[in-house]
Amino acid sequence: MSGAESHALFFSLGAAAHAVWLVRHDLRAGGLGLSALVSLVGFFPGKGETDYSLPGHMVYAAVIFCAMIAVTFREALLPRVNEKILLSYTLTFWYAFFTMAYEPGWWLWDALAAFFAVPTLGVAWLALSSRPLRFGLKLGFYAWYLVLVFFMVLFQFFYGYLLPFFSSAAPDGGSRAGAFLGGMAFCYMVINVTYLYQMLPFRRKRESAAAARRRWKEWTDLMTGRYDDACQLCGWQSFAIVAILGGALAANYSLARVDHVTLVNLGLLAPLLLMPAAPLDIK
Repeated sequence: MSGAESHALFFSLGAAAHAVWLVRHDLRAGGLGLSALVSLVGFFPGKGETDYSLPGHMVYAAVIFCAMIAVTFREALLPRVNEKILLSYTLTFWYAFFTMAYEPGWWLWDALAAFFAVPTLGVAWLALSSRPLRFGLKLGFYAWYLVLVFFMVLFQFFYGYLLPFFSSAAPDGGSRAGAFLGGMAFCYMVINVTYLYQMLPFRRKRESAAAARRRWKEWTDLMTGRYDDACQLCGWQSFAIVAILGGALAANYSLARVDHVTLVNLGLLAPLLLMPAAPLDIK
């Protein structure tokens, strides 16, 4: 087995293991079996594909498996979001932005930075405010959470970490443990991108306008129900998160003691393990 194949294997195993762990309280053999069966489509060669890349198709299969898990187990899996998660992810997002994507002097990145600064200021206001949120703000902050996850996986493509899976070599300096961790984070990213897609208010093929509105309302009601505004931060907690997490990210930005991809993936996973959202009653 080549280095790229071994790396992709552990990456895919990490994604699959995390997907199963996330739905451990609602395991249904039928749902898991269907997801695994459909994921095999990822191994089929594309139309006109002449240079078959097994590592790349392993990643395709992992993406399909995680997306199927997201749809099949949505009631158990749709992420619960609170102020701690939003603040932590926003800090990690900016670290990923400046270490993996940003190119000084290119106007596009400056424009994106200015655009992303607006919801970031909203998160800062949220972290210092005790005001309860209405439906629109809950939906907006939930959308920002999904956008954060989407761009953090996109930045990893820019950084070149995932692209080598579709060629003949493993990512430079990659280890099997790092690949497994990357797969776990990638699983979470795929799941959230799936929900971001479901949130987009456009009609599917052969779907009536009324059916599209009902589907969109069902999803947005479910998402806002998963926003936990009862778990609010007080001032010192917000300061502690910024000081500890932000300080660690800033230190590594300067010293580069930990690989950027590994640190971003840890930033994605650690808040879920160390700062779980309070249980919610979803109607």
